Amino acid sequence: MAANWQSMAVAMAKKRGGKPGEEVKAVEEVKEEAMPPAGSIEEQVLWFIERHPNGVKVSDMEETLGVPRMKLGIIAKGILEEGKVKKEDNLYFPL
Repeated sequence: MAANWQSMAVAMAKKRGGKPGEEVKAVEEVKEEAMPPAGSIEEQVLWFIERHPNGVKVSDMEETLGVPRMKLGIIAKGILEEGKVKKEDNLYFPL
């Protein structure tokens, strides 16, 4: 069982671009580090994604940015199409 868990941890770390055992900050911790810059919602979404190298869901942005999830999803898709971020499953990653 332990070997299976370690194998899964390695696979997930590889997918996130990190290393197994590497400390990963919780979304809540990163939220507290800084507030989004004044500017367009697109700039704020990009700012938020850039601060989450291990990926972030649209729902994680909702509280910090104060923007409805539906609108954030549309904006995130737009910056994805512009090639400013990448997406795997339901996580957005900075480039």
